[in-house]
Amino acid sequence: MAQVPADLVVALSPVIGLWWRVKRRGERAVIVAAARAELAAVAERTDPTSAPGLLAERLAYRLGRQGSVGSVRDPVGWLLRRGLPQGRQCGDVRCDDGTLLTDGSACPRCEDNRTCRRRERQQVTEDVARRLPHATAGERRDAVEQRMRQLAGIEAELQQIRRERAAAAPAWWTCSQCERSAPSTPPPSGVCRDCRAEAGEVQ
Repeated sequence: MAQVPADLVVALSPVIGLWWRVKRRGERAVIVAAARAELAAVAERTDPTSAPGLLAERLAYRLGRQGSVGSVRDPVGWLLRRGLPQGRQCGDVRCDDGTLLTDGSACPRCEDNRTCRRRERQQVTEDVARRLPHATAGERRDAVEQRMRQLAGIEAELQQIRRERAAAAPAWWTCSQCERSAPSTPPPSGVCRDCRAEAGEVQ
């Protein structure tokens, strides 16, 4: 049985039981590639020395929610789709299941989102009570849930539109010297033409 690669021993330690259940070499290679990609992503947002431990904490937390190694029917699918991927619940690239990768604190954007959802649910509940004064508690509850699903669908569509617009917009970069920003492809030096001209680098 193939051992866990040395660079992934710490990161995959919470799910070593799942690793031993993966028999095919090709499947193990896919898991290794995915784990290394996630490890690199965590390292970019934190630092290389703490990244293995943070990824291990993520896997331990996810496995704990699942129950146990024995409760995972498909080790490969679980690792690739549920265990390894960063659980971003908001637009912050540091967010992982509502916790910031950088320092382990609660994600403030997620906290704001939860506060907004609670406020939104309260407003919907009050609106349903006004519109359906003679409805039963169950009927009101169903009406609230239906409206919340509609609002969630609208928000999902808006987020998709924002992502598409952001992808279509020109990329911005900031000059490392004058700190002016421009919507264009940055030069290899990271210094704008004006600054290079002042330094005599542009004829």
